[in-house]
Amino acid sequence: MSVKVDVSGFAKYRASLGNAKVEQHIQGALKETVITALGATKKATPVITGTLRREWKVTPVMKEGTAYVASLYNDTKYAPYVEYGHRTNRKDGSHGWVEGQYMMTTACKQVQAETGKIGRKHIQAMLAEMGMK
Repeated sequence: MSVKVDVSGFAKYRASLGNAKVEQHIQGALKETVITALGATKKATPVITGTLRREWKVTPVMKEGTAYVASLYNDTKYAPYVEYGHRTNRKDGSHGWVEGQYMMTTACKQVQAETGKIGRKHIQAMLAEMGMK
């Protein structure tokens, strides 16, 4: 699952702070966004043994071309079945369906709504560094 962060608001600060500082703030905003999604996903993950909740991970923020990318993932074999649901086979030969929990999907949608607030916080930090707060 990916979370998109609009960083176009950072462009006008490059001239004042320099690219390196702006890059730090962009990466910081994305990292905060992904860590927030991680926390919300873990909180929403059902717990039986704790393995599924414990195995949520985040990749480091990387620059790919002009975009910054970080991913939230879970390598647990059964994670997609819990997330999206799955079919079951009953002893009588009929089939059932277990609804998905959508813990990552829901968390990422919630965090997507907060990206503006996170971006504004980092822009305010840049303004403070420029003495314009």
